[in-house]
Amino acid sequence: MPASAARRCSRSDLKVTQIDLSGISTPPFFIEETDGSIPNDEISVTVTNIDNRGFPRTTLEIELEQGPLQPPRVIGRAIAPVPALRAEKSHTVTVDTNGFKLPKHISLHPIEVVGFVNPKFHPHELHFANNAHVSPPIPVIARRWNVSQFSAHTTSTTFVGGGPGTLDIKDQTQPGFYWQYDHFDFLNHIFLHDGHGAIGETATLSGTVCNGTGSGCASHATWSTPNTDFAIDYGETHYNGTLFAKSESPFAVPLQCTPASPPPLMQRWLDITTYANGFDGVSSHVGAQTLSDTGTQAGAITYAWKFTADVP
Repeated sequence: MPASAARRCSRSDLKVTQIDLSGISTPPFFIEETDGSIPNDEISVTVTNIDNRGFPRTTLEIELEQGPLQPPRVIGRAIAPVPALRAEKSHTVTVDTNGFKLPKHISLHPIEVVGFVNPKFHPHELHFANNAHVSPPIPVIARRWNVSQFSAHTTSTTFVGGGPGTLDIKDQTQPGFYWQYDHFDFLNHIFLHDGHGAIGETATLSGTVCNGTGSGCASHATWSTPNTDFAIDYGETHYNGTLFAKSESPFAVPLQCTPASPPPLMQRWLDITTYANGFDGVSSHVGAQTLSDTGTQAGAITYAWKFTADVP
């Protein structure tokens, strides 16, 4: 068949050639506020007529999809006109999230952007498989995680005043402690949160010769990083939190011993962590709004934690 005849038989063909997420961030992610809203970000979708004939006016649907089920839930949709396109010409549509609020319960699941041009399939095209394009999953990060439990507990045998005793130590974050999103670490590809609030430690010595109890408290408007932070990886599959307390000033544990009491025991603080050996699993699924577990380091210190995302 001559080339001219092939051109006459050809049909035009629209394709979603790009979903540009650079208007969100690089790499792209959304931050969910305490009221469920996300910042006003821009998403651009480009349509191209990749064939050699013109295409009449049509429409482009842009959807935000989210959730653990398949197919995912459509949580937002925009419909925009696409003008008639000559051969090999493109048109870009830009939409913004405009204070969009995420649905409850699934709000921390990744979001995918779907662009679908000529959704009614009219007029007919050479190919329809390229009319839709889906972005990679975009993580959704809670701006704040409230801490209802973050503790370290250990017992050891010690000798004070000439006799053995069991020293029981427990560190615990106080009510109101929280993690606040600070920045994205490009080198390690993790979201970093600062620690805010107070912790307390109680030390109790029990023995046949000596007994004593003491407690201390430490508080910082913002705990120093990187020693103290809470990190979630970009894929939202692993996390790690550490509260570095060893640098806090020790506190006194008054002792009562028989026959005479020695000077108070000066007790140093324990560090509190989620996992002793780096990152571990977030949960059985991505998008968890509560992170809780227990762990033991070297068989000596037991850790427990429960962090809840401050989202609806």
